Amino acid sequence: MSTLVLEVGNDAEQAAQATEQLTRAIAEAGWQTSECFRVAVCISEVLTNILRHAELGTRQAALRLRISARGLVLRIRDHGRAFEALETSPVSQASLAENGRGLAILSGWCDAQRRYRRDGLNTQLLFFSSPRPASAQN
Repeated sequence: MSTLVLEVGNDAEQAAQATEQLTRAIAEAGWQTSECFRVAVCISEVLTNILRHAELGTRQAALRLRISARGLVLRIRDHGRAFEALETSPVSQASLAENGRGLAILSGWCDAQRRYRRDGLNTQLLFFSSPRPASAQN
C-alpha cells in the first residue's frame, strides 16, 4: 500500500499540478491509462469545485491518496462552505442546467463516494476499485 499526501493552494495552477502528481502516482502503481484518466477527471472536478465554490481565503485543500491491491481511496478536505447536500443522491436532468454537473461526473466515474462535514471541514471520499489486469479484460 502506498500513500501520497498533498496540500493544494488557492489557484488553478496548483490544482493542475496536484492532479498531475496524483495521476502519476496511480500510473506508477500499475493502473492503466484509461483508469488513470477516470481518476484524474474526478480529482480535477473536486479541486475545481473547491476553487469555484469556496469563499476567498478558504480555497485550500488537503488531499490524501491511498493505493492498495483492492483499489484506491482519495480523501479531499477543505475549509470551504458547508456542502449543500450531504447525501449522495441521483442528480436530475433539470438540475444540471444550473448546478450539480460536478456531482453527476463524480457519480458516474467513481465506484463510490461519501461526503460529510465535521469540525468545520468538508470531507469527500472517492473510491475506485482496482482495475482488472489487461489480460482479464478481453
